[in-house]
Amino acid sequence: MSKLIVVGDVMVDITAMINSPLAYASDAPGVITQQPGGAAANTAAWAAYKGCDTVFIGSIGQDQIGINAKAALEEIGVDARLVINPNVSTGSCICIVDKSGERTMIPDQGANAALSPDHLTDDLLDSSNHLHISGYTLLQPTSNKAGLEIIRKATENGLKVSIDPSSASMIELVGVANMRKWLTGAEIIFPNIDELNMLTGNEELESAVKDLLTIVSQVVVTLDQDGALFADKSNQVLKLPAPKVAAIDATGAGDAFAGGYLANWLQHHDPAAALAAGIAAGSECVTQVGARPRV
Repeated sequence: MSKLIVVGDVMVDITAMINSPLAYASDAPGVITQQPGGAAANTAAWAAYKGCDTVFIGSIGQDQIGINAKAALEEIGVDARLVINPNVSTGSCICIVDKSGERTMIPDQGANAALSPDHLTDDLLDSSNHLHISGYTLLQPTSNKAGLEIIRKATENGLKVSIDPSSASMIELVGVANMRKWLTGAEIIFPNIDELNMLTGNEELESAVKDLLTIVSQVVVTLDQDGALFADKSNQVLKLPAPKVAAIDATGAGDAFAGGYLANWLQHHDPAAALAAGIAAGSECVTQVGARPRV
């Protein structure tokens, strides 16, 4: 089975579930919980959960949150290569989830800013054939240079690269042209519909996908309750629906999808099977609080 390297953010998620609208400058009662998170770490966890030999590369602080983050990844079967930075705290994210399950996130990058290309070692490059990197690594100015250098090292060593664009609002902040430049040459990208529209300036699904296929080999779009769509440069297009589930928390659904998709794709290279596996993982994720599979 192929080994997958996942690079990027590892966080602790502080999740606030609220049943009424957020009351600015007042109170909105809710239920607050804490879970392991980080888009890249979530994807690694779901890939390992689905049976993929997975290595995660990231940076944590010298704190209990970092210790817990490493333990959570290892518990699910991820080979967690986490570099400790004693000068900064492990990354954290406040996730506000409304009664529909939709989430709003407030991230603090923390130690994720200390990611270094040196963390991608020769032994990993020699034993792997695919690298997945979180778009947050590219979108944050403190980790962008390291992320781009990691992609360069992986590509030069013959690894295929996949990228999750991660955030439409952050793409807008850094500039669409910049993000498209950073995505160019990737084997697979995993945009959601908002990220697809932002990257192309086009709200028509299939023509927007064709636009992105001018810079990458494969586009896999998550469509929330409508499932997902696969397209590649050979003009193969496939769309599958999502099952009806009782969604509680959408946090990490796209990360779960990417993990499920990659675990299947790297083993079978069958678009229909990989798309179905991604949808199944994403659907499982939204039925629980938090972004990780239950073990």
